[in-house]
Amino acid sequence: MNELFSRWKTSVVNNIASRTNAYSLGKLKKCYESITEDFEASLSWPRDIQNTDIPVSLQQIGDLLVNEQAADPNQESDLDAGCCTEYCINNDIFGSLVRMSEADVPKGYRSEVIRFMSTLVSLIDSKYLIQKAFHGPVLLLMRWYSLQKGIEFDEDMLDLEFNIASKIRESPHLLNIFFTKDFAPKNVTIESIEKGKQEEDPMVVVAAPAQLSSDYRFLLFEQLLRFIHMDDKRADVARTACLFILELATGELQHYIAQSDLSTIVVAGLGGLFSQLPQQIPPKASSTSSYEFESFKNDLNAFLDLLEFVQEILIKCPSRVITVAILDYLKLSFLDNIVHASVLNASDFDGSAHSCLFYLHEMMKVIREDQLSNLFCRFLLRGDDDDDDHDDLQQPSPAAAAGSDLKLHMRDIVVSKIGSLSEDVSVAALRLIHTMLAYHSRHCLYRIIEKLPYKKLTQGFIEIKQPDHLNLSMDIHQHLNIVSRYFALIPQEEYPDQTDIRTTLQAYLEDAQQALATHNQKLLTARAAAFLPHQPRTSSLPTARHRDSRPVSAFGPISKTSVLDAKAREQMIELSRDPTLRKFMDKLTNFFSHSYEINLAVTGVFSQLVTMPQPLLYMYLYSADILVDSQQTSLYTIFVKLLKEAEDKATVLSDFEFSLEKTKTDMLNGRLQKKSRRRTLGGSTHVPDLEEEFVKNCLVLHEFIKEALAALVLHGSRDYDHISYI
Repeated sequence: MNELFSRWKTSVVNNIASRTNAYSLGKLKKCYESITEDFEASLSWPRDIQNTDIPVSLQQIGDLLVNEQAADPNQESDLDAGCCTEYCINNDIFGSLVRMSEADVPKGYRSEVIRFMSTLVSLIDSKYLIQKAFHGPVLLLMRWYSLQKGIEFDEDMLDLEFNIASKIRESPHLLNIFFTKDFAPKNVTIESIEKGKQEEDPMVVVAAPAQLSSDYRFLLFEQLLRFIHMDDKRADVARTACLFILELATGELQHYIAQSDLSTIVVAGLGGLFSQLPQQIPPKASSTSSYEFESFKNDLNAFLDLLEFVQEILIKCPSRVITVAILDYLKLSFLDNIVHASVLNASDFDGSAHSCLFYLHEMMKVIREDQLSNLFCRFLLRGDDDDDDHDDLQQPSPAAAAGSDLKLHMRDIVVSKIGSLSEDVSVAALRLIHTMLAYHSRHCLYRIIEKLPYKKLTQGFIEIKQPDHLNLSMDIHQHLNIVSRYFALIPQEEYPDQTDIRTTLQAYLEDAQQALATHNQKLLTARAAAFLPHQPRTSSLPTARHRDSRPVSAFGPISKTSVLDAKAREQMIELSRDPTLRKFMDKLTNFFSHSYEINLAVTGVFSQLVTMPQPLLYMYLYSADILVDSQQTSLYTIFVKLLKEAEDKATVLSDFEFSLEKTKTDMLNGRLQKKSRRRTLGGSTHVPDLEEEFVKNCLVLHEFIKEALAALVLHGSRDYDHISYI
């Protein structure tokens, strides 16, 4: 009985499926006939596509094919197909639609067919694309589009090409359909393509991979390259599609792409967009200049988006041939010719120097990829003693070598801008250095502070300057003595519970912990594979959370020496002569001679320097007056001097404590910059501009002391600086 019921059920299901298939096939034929009739009628009666049933019929055909696939997604064979799909394959329906749309009659028919094929490529299973009835019409559209000069079909064709690239990324074997040898003559037409079609089974399979030659073409990639330099939606689509292809750039394909115009287009696009940026940054506060500022933001974003695309190529492309070609062209064409010339010709007093430094700052914020970071840091901070600025495959000419001594390096320009008479330029230079230290410390620290002892290590094609010093060991009593000095500098009013949690020492400890771990992890990640065969040693920290998250040493096994033996003392004295570090220290020493904005930038640079994984540097900064001699300048001696100046000045100001607390509240709530240059505090008491600036500087000083103390406390927990408890 059960067997009889099962047979009956199977028969019913098969009958229903058969009727459904017959209905779907009949509907598809009817839609195709409707399209043909509308097309033939439009030949003698021109009309717009929207006045026909073609868009609806194409939509229905697409729905039938997609629904048929969705109804039976687990076919036993890759060549299994439903009745509608099989009918389209056997009768070359898609090829007929493409050929009918060639004349774009009725008007808009071509665009409708392109969108139809794009949707089909996006939704159908990739196994159907290996059949000529599917990919043949797509190739025909691409060849036709390569002959077009207008922009009418750009967006529709880009969507189609994006969907093709996406399918290739999902199923790399499809690459052999679109990346083939070019047998067609150069002056190709639609008719010649059709006449030259080989008589093949419509169930054609993918062409087998072959050895590349100069005759190979990748029409899909070539057409995408036309848009990657633009700054609109088309560029976004083309760049994403290019990245899909570049992810597969291994083997022979990488040579084709390396010889293409990819490097030229992206770097020339960067140069063009950079040259369009204004020499003076427009103000954003004035309502009359709001349009100008918005236009500036759009131009800047377009430039940074293209730079991010270059970075994405370097991250995702597995081919060293392609990435080296891009980096070389980026250095020679963009950095050396365009950026260097712009900075060299910029003036401090017309806004051009400020804008150039601002653009460099924005670029360094965007850059994260290691090779790109190394390239930009070498360009910005190359010194006279650097010999790694030449191409690995090219030797400098004798004339170039002779003239190199006369060349003004970018480092000289950037460092000199710190002392500029223009406040905007000085702030921009300090912010640029802060950003480089924050995001690119392993490539820039030893180029900014040149007197730090280092050794050059080669990682792949990148030369990195790394610490070359003894691992300094400090007695616990020495460490506590140094820490206690800085604790004594914190004002007593900072201890009560009413203090804003964002300005407590605990908050700064958490920030310092994160900064120390980040800088150390960058070095560890870069060197772990090649230079760290040993296991990380364990070290105690105040809490388990810190112990679990602490990175291992980035420096490898090096000997320890107590503070300070002859070598360490000699290194620290040499460090005290570093001109850039002295420039920073002088800037901080004259704290109250600068504006609030400059002091924020200066303390930002020091907040990065004190968290660098370089024991010699932070020991010098914190305790040179103890470890070397009392005549040396350290952060402590500077803080003592500045606090004394602040105390003397505060005694002659009325309501200083109230003004300080009010300014602190405004700063934490983001209202400080919106206040006028002349404020009312406590009824009728007016604070003049200079007094207001002094109050803000006092606030910055107090907060920076806490920030420096937090970094000092946590430095003892790092495994590259040892504190002896015995």
